[in-house]
Amino acid sequence: MMQFYDISHNTSYTPGVPEIEEIIKGIEDKGPCPVCGVSRRYPVGDPRVRLGKTRARFWPDAIACGDYPLFVVSERFVDAMRSCGIRLELGGTVRFVEPNRSGLSLDEAPQYYWIDGTRHFAATMDFEESGYVNVQFCSVCGARSEDIGRTYERQHADPPPGIVFDYDASSKLDLFTTDLAPTAFFCTEKVFDCARQHRLTNLYFSPVEKGAMGKPMKY
Repeated sequence: MMQFYDISHNTSYTPGVPEIEEIIKGIEDKGPCPVCGVSRRYPVGDPRVRLGKTRARFWPDAIACGDYPLFVVSERFVDAMRSCGIRLELGGTVRFVEPNRSGLSLDEAPQYYWIDGTRHFAATMDFEESGYVNVQFCSVCGARSEDIGRTYERQHADPPPGIVFDYDASSKLDLFTTDLAPTAFFCTEKVFDCARQHRLTNLYFSPVEKGAMGKPMKY
């Protein structure tokens, strides 16, 4: 049976890493949806970003982005994955602008990219089995909504439900997204093994069967 993981940055558990506070350029804002009212913001091209004031000691291979949940990774991450035969669809380059309050030198920053989740779609969520309650999608913009309170209760039950989806192996995507969101990434064990082999930093992996109660794994 194939093992799947929830994957993202691991900033909450990794001291000494920078965080992106603001995207100065690279977000297209189409305003609120006329039907559901949800703000429609989409990443485009090569974002220009500003780091937050969190003091940092080193440049990691994945960086948190608070303004919009881009999956931002280093060139080392990209090279490692591709050397392991893992397909990546990059949305563009990410560059830092002043002022910089992180304590790191922008001149020494590696090249970073954001991964385009819309081109990594490879699985369909089973929302009921994954603990979501009353999931609906807007007929105009496609935004997802659910009963937030009841969903939280179900996903934090003891034991919690796992994350359940129908994975399309024919996509040949080891790093992939679902209809949950184009910014919520999952992966196969091949990605986990590659990160361990190349000692990539600040990545969060948790087996999908752990659901909302998952903790980052050592790799």
